[in-house]
Amino acid sequence: MKRLTLIILICMLLLSSCATKADSRTLLLKLKENPTTGYSWEWETDSLVLVEDKYVQDKHKPGMVGVGGVRILGFEALGPGQAQLKLFYKRSWEQGSVQIIELVVYVDEKLGISIKDIPQASSLIEIKP
Repeated sequence: MKRLTLIILICMLLLSSCATKADSRTLLLKLKENPTTGYSWEWETDSLVLVEDKYVQDKHKPGMVGVGGVRILGFEALGPGQAQLKLFYKRSWEQGSVQIIELVVYVDEKLGISIKDIPQASSLIEIKP
C-alpha cells in the first residue's frame, strides 16, 4: 500500500511539472476598468484572436454608482510565430489613451503561448492551459 501511494505521488509530481507556460493555449488578461467614467480597454493585434471578453464589477453596496471592476480578455494564437498585442485604456470619443500596454507574444508549433518581457503589466497577465 505504501509503495502504491509513493508511485502515485511520483506520477503526480512528474505530470504537474510537465505543465509550463509554453504548453498554455490562452493568454488571459485581467485589467482594471471603470466604464462608468467612459474609460474602457481597446486592443490591436496582428495574429491573435479574442476568445473571451467579459466585465466583472467589483463588489459594492446596493445603490452605489461609479463602481469599477475588471475586464477579462482571453486571446489565442492563429498560428506559430511572434504576435503583437497592444492594449489601450481610453474613452472612445477621445484621441489619446491614459494607459498603453504592449506585449510580444511567442507562439510555438502547438500554439502554446509564452511572454518573455511584461514589466509594466505582470500582475495583470495569466496564461492558462
